[in-house]
Amino acid sequence: MLVWSGAKAGNTPLFTFAEQINKPITQEVRERIDHGVRYAAYSIIEGKGATNYGIGSGLSRIVKAILTNEHAVISLSIVNEEIVGVKDTALSVPRVLGADGIEATLFPSLDEVERSQLQASAVALETAAKEVLSKHLK
Repeated sequence: MLVWSGAKAGNTPLFTFAEQINKPITQEVRERIDHGVRYAAYSIIEGKGATNYGIGSGLSRIVKAILTNEHAVISLSIVNEEIVGVKDTALSVPRVLGADGIEATLFPSLDEVERSQLQASAVALETAAKEVLSKHLK
């Protein structure tokens, strides 16, 4: 899910910035961007046949942050004790990463719609994980 409420251009909220340059971010624009983000991997596979370079690039970025003790802010997925009321589910949120691993979680401010979307994602992941485990533990 995209966190529109926290997006900024410089220090200006994205929607304000867009209005100031006469390029408002309408619901249609948001849906088009959301679709592009969600289906980017399929576009890459269609064009190249695989996404292995993207995976390698992401892993390289994580390794660099650890090796150089960069304290970089990177979206990483780990099992969380609890996020938005869902326990023990892996969610990707911004985290500070350095030589000691994940040093902090920077949970973004969310509006009510975004909080609901994140909670729905967490529940869907939790449900899917339980289904996989139940099938493989029989």
